[in-house]
This record gives sequence, C-alpha cells and structure tokens, in this order.
Amino acid sequence: MSLKDEPGPAIENQGDVITPVSAGTGALSDVQLVQEEVAIRTSGGRNISRGRLVLRRLLRKKLALFGLFLLVAEIVLAFAGPALSKWTVSGLDFNCLSGC
Repeated sequence: MSLKDEPGPAIENQGDVITPVSAGTGALSDVQLVQEEVAIRTSGGRNISRGRLVLRRLLRKKLALFGLFLLVAEIVLAFAGPALSKWTVSGLDFNCLSGC
C-alpha cells in the first residue's frame, strides 16, 4: 500500500507546500491556511519562499513569539549581565566566609 492509497487530509501537499501541524486555533484554521497557500501557488500569483512562509506562520502564533522573545532576552542578558552588574562571577565575599 502506498501513500497515495491511504486516506489523507482534504488538502494534499503539492510541490513544496508545507502542511502545518497546528496553528494554535484549531484544525479548521490549518486547513484554511493550506488552502490559501495552495490557491496562491496554483493561481500564478507571486511565489513565496520557504523562509517567508515559515516566518508568516510564526508571526501568526502569539505564544511562539512570546517564547522566542523570552529566549532572545535570556541570551542577551547572559552576555550583557556582567556589564550590568557590580559583582563578578569569580569574586569572593571575604566578609561572609564564616557563613553569614
């Protein structure tokens, strides 16, 4: 049995159209999203690169953007933290050696 014989979703992948796993708002919005992308590709409209397609899908997911923002903020603070703090990583507090 091949993949063509198995029942699948109403929209099949054509070319390099990527079927989304979840848009965060339900399966119906995923089907509509894929239908719009297929319509754009088959109507002779502008071609969308894979990177732009991924970016458009990411921008639709607010929780994913929030997580990406937190990740970037954590990385920036890890590198900028020593410049913002008066304490160093290797510095010892000699006033507190006996267990403050």
